[in-house]
Amino acid sequence: MTATTNLAVATVKMADEYTSIQNRMKLYITDAQELTDVNAKLAQFSVANNVGLRETSTLFTRLAPAMQKIGANTAAVTSVVDAFGKSLRIGGATAMEAASATIQFSQAMASGKLSGDEFRSISEASPRFLKAIADGSGIAAEKLKAMSSAGALTTEVISKALLNEYPKLIEENKRLGITLEQGANALKTGFLVAFGEFNEGAGITKALGESMANLAQSMLTAAQGARQFGADVKKW
Repeated sequence: MTATTNLAVATVKMADEYTSIQNRMKLYITDAQELTDVNAKLAQFSVANNVGLRETSTLFTRLAPAMQKIGANTAAVTSVVDAFGKSLRIGGATAMEAASATIQFSQAMASGKLSGDEFRSISEASPRFLKAIADGSGIAAEKLKAMSSAGALTTEVISKALLNEYPKLIEENKRLGITLEQGANALKTGFLVAFGEFNEGAGITKALGESMANLAQSMLTAAQGARQFGADVKKW
């Protein structure tokens, strides 16, 4: 019974996590078919690059508005997301390191520049990322740190450099073997998408969430009545 309960709880959590991801995605993609296509790409990136779907999607949703400001389309945004993920895998980052670096990178891109602790942490997680920026931008690698301190490693500079290096990163990534950790994370992503899509269609967590919210509202209303009843009893 305990194992069955734990499985049910884990499944609901996965479905709810996927719904949370979709809610953020829908803020930037309103066309249903385009959303389906981008979702499929992000899931593939997560599996191929050993980066969680939540982190990969977070990078997309933070990168999209920043790159749109400089005239980039959705295809360019997804390419940068994949290029960054591949640079982490090629650089030897573990799944935990990749998750942390991806969130930090997303924060940096949303702010408009990569600098300070974010630059240092990502550099440590993947030296290949630095090489991609240097080679893709034509900037000497030894100058990148100084540029980050000066706020010169902007979203535009980094995204264009990664797009330039994207074909090389794809080829390098093909030469890597799949580790047991990556296989396990790929399986997790597969379950997350499968249960998530089923839930999107069935609306299970939405119904549960609405029921819980309605119950909470009823409790709040009842609490107000109880307060008044208590005041009346005190007067009596």
